[in-house]
Amino acid sequence: RLGAKKDGVIRGHHMRRDGTIRDTVMYSLRQGEWPEVRAHLNYLLSRYR
Repeated sequence: RLGAKKDGVIRGHHMRRDGTIRDTVMYSLRQGEWPEVRAHLNYLLSRYR
């Protein structure tokens, strides 16, 4: 997990090519949280290089 907070769901946001409709979940980070989240994300990505 990255630490982002779930802000909400946009229901029926997008129609797929097959005609089904999907929802979109919105997440956010505060600017002050980004340095720690970025460091953690870089750590996670470095494990797979």
